[in-house]
Amino acid sequence: MTRTEFNEKTEHYHGRVGGWDIRDYFSQADFVIGCYYEKDTKMWKTYINYERGRHRVRLETASEEDALDKLYSMIEFENELMSRLKKLDARRKKEE
Repeated sequence: MTRTEFNEKTEHYHGRVGGWDIRDYFSQADFVIGCYYEKDTKMWKTYINYERGRHRVRLETASEEDALDKLYSMIEFENELMSRLKKLDARRKKEE
C-alpha cells in the first residue's frame, strides 16, 4: 500500500485506535504502533510499544509499502479488538 492509500484508509482514526497512538516515525512512548525508516540499515520497521518501554519490531523490510501494509493490519487488529471489548462491556452492563 502506498503512503497516500495508507493515509486515506486511516484518516478516520485521527492518529489513535483504541488506547494506541499511531505514528509514522519512531517513538519511545508507551502504547504506540507505527513504522519508520532507519537510515543506517536502509530498512523500514513496523513496531509496537507496550507499557514500561517494552518495544518490539514486528516487521523489518526494505519496502515502505510492506511496512505500511503491516502497520495497517496492526491498526485493524486493534480496532477489531476494541470493538469486541466495547460490545462485551455493553453486554455486561445490560446484564447488571
